[in-house]
Amino acid sequence: MSQSRLPQPVIVVPNWNGAAHLRDCLDSLRSQSIATHIIVVDNGSTDESLDIISTYKDIGVITHNKNLGFAGGVNSGFRRAIELGAEYVATFNNDAVADTQWLAELIQELKSHPSVGITTCKLLTADGKELDSTGDYYTSWGLPYP
Repeated sequence: MSQSRLPQPVIVVPNWNGAAHLRDCLDSLRSQSIATHIIVVDNGSTDESLDIISTYKDIGVITHNKNLGFAGGVNSGFRRAIELGAEYVATFNNDAVADTQWLAELIQELKSHPSVGITTCKLLTADGKELDSTGDYYTSWGLPYP
């Protein structure tokens, strides 16, 4: 028996005390040009994050009692996406805002290059005027740098 796939991609947003930016982040993800399933993974926030997330009835939430860090947070979101049968999963920082075409363009790149398993986008500063990053590289010591 084959597993049915979720018809839309999943976006996993790790969050820890991100209330100050969370609404802008989630609103931008809900405004994507393609349908998405959003999961916020809350890493034991002590601010108003959970109250804010609860106002978004269409957004899934996974809560942890303590801060598991970025990897610990997104891994539980990835597990949920796998359970849902998602074909595509994206991570998105809770203090970022996405262009409406962000996810559609990433998925199009993956579809255009079937041998590629991961892609990233360019990151601009908050004012949108300067390039912040085009992703990270890792040194032979395992340290990331832009």
